[in-house]
Amino acid sequence: MLHVARRRACTHNRKRFGALSSAQIKKKFLNFFEQQHGHRPIKSSSLIPNDPTLLFTNSGMVQFKDMFMGRSTVYPTRVVSVQKCVRAGGKHNDLSNVGFTNRHLTFFEMLGNFSFGDYGAREAIRFAWMFLTSELGLPSDRLAVSVLRDDHDTAELWRAHGLASDRIFRCDPQDNFWSMGDGPGPCGPCTEIFWDQGELVDGDRWLEIWNIVLMNLNRGNDGSLAPLARPCIDTGMGLERIASILQGRRSNFDIDTLAPLVQDAGRLIDLKAEHGRGREWVGGRTAGLRVVADHLRSAAFLIADGVTPSNVGRGYVLRRIIRRAVLFSTLSEPFLGELYGTLEHTMGTDYPELAARRDHVVQVLGSEEEAFNRTLDKGLHELRNFFQRNEVSSGQHRNLQQRSPPPPTQSSPQPLPSQSPSPDTGQPLRTAPKTLPSAFVHRLYDTFGFPVDLTLLLCSNRGWTVDHQEVDRLMEEQRTRARASWIASGHSREFLSTISSWEAAGFRTEYCGDATTSVSQCTVRALARSRRDDATLVVAIDPCPLYPEGGGQVGDLGTLCIGQHTFPVVDTQRPFEGGIAVQLRVPESLDLEHAAQLLQPGTECSVHVDVSRRRRTSAHHSATHLLQHALREVLGPHVCQAGSSVAPSGLRFDFSHSPLSTAQVKQVEDRVNELCLSDFPVVCSVLPLSEALGTGALSFFRGEVRGRRPRCADGAVARAVRRDSRGVDSRCVALPHRRRGVGGCGNSPNRCRRRNCGC
Repeated sequence: MLHVARRRACTHNRKRFGALSSAQIKKKFLNFFEQQHGHRPIKSSSLIPNDPTLLFTNSGMVQFKDMFMGRSTVYPTRVVSVQKCVRAGGKHNDLSNVGFTNRHLTFFEMLGNFSFGDYGAREAIRFAWMFLTSELGLPSDRLAVSVLRDDHDTAELWRAHGLASDRIFRCDPQDNFWSMGDGPGPCGPCTEIFWDQGELVDGDRWLEIWNIVLMNLNRGNDGSLAPLARPCIDTGMGLERIASILQGRRSNFDIDTLAPLVQDAGRLIDLKAEHGRGREWVGGRTAGLRVVADHLRSAAFLIADGVTPSNVGRGYVLRRIIRRAVLFSTLSEPFLGELYGTLEHTMGTDYPELAARRDHVVQVLGSEEEAFNRTLDKGLHELRNFFQRNEVSSGQHRNLQQRSPPPPTQSSPQPLPSQSPSPDTGQPLRTAPKTLPSAFVHRLYDTFGFPVDLTLLLCSNRGWTVDHQEVDRLMEEQRTRARASWIASGHSREFLSTISSWEAAGFRTEYCGDATTSVSQCTVRALARSRRDDATLVVAIDPCPLYPEGGGQVGDLGTLCIGQHTFPVVDTQRPFEGGIAVQLRVPESLDLEHAAQLLQPGTECSVHVDVSRRRRTSAHHSATHLLQHALREVLGPHVCQAGSSVAPSGLRFDFSHSPLSTAQVKQVEDRVNELCLSDFPVVCSVLPLSEALGTGALSFFRGEVRGRRPRCADGAVARAVRRDSRGVDSRCVALPHRRRGVGGCGNSPNRCRRRNCGC
């Protein structure tokens, strides 16, 4: 690995307040709330949230969502954390701004203190004021706050700390009402603390440093707001921003955790450029180095947490981050891995996963860089040919290099396309702008993987315009596929909206499917009409032997009987914590109204699981345990499940690694088949999480898991502990069902003589 020397970050004529390092700030913050105010420190959760409405963990409160909702009591009522966050997709998306402002980052650390029904706004404001002014020594005359326009009570709390009325800004809900995303979840009004920078930075004199959310509402699936059962406090302070103040830096990129990356990236790029391996800067040197530093942090932490580059969902965003880093550099060969040592040096102490998964992260980064450099060459060739065919005037024929001028920033408005400067002469074009076909822009992306952002930059530079609305329409299909990969299922939002009132009414179902597959006395608790068609109804029954879809495993099918009438069960879902929704198909002998009358709440019924289907599904579930065990043996301990689909017909296993070679695939298949044929017995038990992991059990997913008592399946070779939102695993069997290349002996069932073989 190339060693890149570091140099001291440039200093500014800005006063330092203690000049604490980022590590010292984190320690001081945790100690203040733990030792002085009784908060329990909680480790940062994974960047992959246990929440189908979010792509990434984008704030400190994400891992505590169930606590805010009153659905969990895992944590005490006062906690404090330093959470790693990524904002590069969905509502909170800073990707396009990174590099062109002093404060925007895709990866950052958030300091937060939280109360779950313990203290309220008065204490939260007092704690924040004490920490900033007493612990950190910030002068109070350089602080100001904002409150919701009609929130007079919160404004009075700030006045009690000596803030004058002209330092209390009143804002509308779009500025001072917080939610963690576009979907359902806890939310509420907020009050923010600002720092007076003394000058305009990125067009603003005031820098937001701390947000205190008075979490007292919940947004339902239909967008309606209802009071939370217990008001809570959610606060967040960006570590990088407060560090820039304390270290006297104008920019986040000049603090102790980012400046070494910026400096080493510059030295590395300059060194390679001297050997003729460089390109022109896209947005200028400063913006380019900032993009590389920030995006390396995001990409490395996402890969370490189990995300791999792909064309959908989280993998798609990760791919965009890596490719943007390559695009904004000047290099035509992999280089991010050579900067990984700097990242590990600056952040590895607090995040040991960087060292533990170093080889895997560097390998994924290098593979993606190589692929994108090939994409750049192909896309630029297509663009060059297009312009040569369509630019009639000889004055318009210019050499299309790999890089383009900087995009517009807040301080430099975008020039009109007809006045865009030439990359060769720097003189503005005088020709009238033309419109680039939207289908061509989309084809560059869809066929060659050429980023739309880069296409727009190059076209603007040459005096061409683009129909942004048409491009957005064509790209919506891509975004729809991305969203579909992380929404629970194709009809989840619609399905949840039909039964959103069940959770509010307190409907909870006792799942008894581990003990039995048939219950003769069940009670209908609730009824809803499905919106999917006119031939289905949705009921809640208690107790319920049907396993609801979760953890990648499909829900059970079966039958529900009332007297002489039999309703086929066509789906089983878990719409909320502790709830099970059973979807029934109305038999042809009944109309919808008559069927609804039979299924009124309070009706007695019997429920029977399709046992054969359950067993086939369970076999493939067991195969996923063995498959992960084999993958970790062959590829390394960094392998982590990133998703799965377990069904009676087969399984799909997503995991964190680059594509396997043919030899590796065969090695994994052979190992799984060997384990299947070993005929190990499986013993299932329910244990506390700490005790289960203490036995050597392997947790399928990295990051936060809910509940306290997972179901542990011990198969002698591969212990596995799987968690879904109820903390209960599906039922496991001793051997997976026959599936060539995954499990079973490969013989036809009538020829196999092996006892209990899964074929």
